[in-house]
Amino acid sequence: MKKDGVNIRPMRAADAAAVAGMTRALADFHRDGTSVGEAHLLAHCLGPNAMGSVLVATAGKRLVGFALCYDWLNVARGVKTRHIDLMFVRAEYRRRGLGGAMLKALAARAIAEGCVHVTVGALTSNEIANKFYRGLGFEARTDSAGNFWLTEAGLAALATRGD
Repeated sequence: MKKDGVNIRPMRAADAAAVAGMTRALADFHRDGTSVGEAHLLAHCLGPNAMGSVLVATAGKRLVGFALCYDWLNVARGVKTRHIDLMFVRAEYRRRGLGGAMLKALAARAIAEGCVHVTVGALTSNEIANKFYRGLGFEARTDSAGNFWLTEAGLAALATRGD
């Protein structure tokens, strides 16, 4: 998928070091720590035993953003849900629609892979993120403060959104 010269695609092994670097930048932004490295991403997000997946955004040969997610099964409801664990866009590429384009690609993949919901967490104090997710059709969950989800209808709408 392309958005204004930026390509969105699944992470490749050669991308792992750059994604690890962006993960550290995200942790620094939140004044948080991380021990993720290239080896973690290769072991847990690629190959036959992958526990998660990563979409990357590239401008030319440079990685400019990523979204890391994993699936879980809600046994009580019998549905598969994709959770966005981390999402990051380099500062100079923000406010260009790239985050929305990554989530649109993620939503389309989630549907194709049998998910009926997508969830993401954001601090309630992070007004920019809250507005961003709501603008894409995510709904605030009342049972879990700070979390948003796309219902089945919202997921379909985002995956086919024409912008």
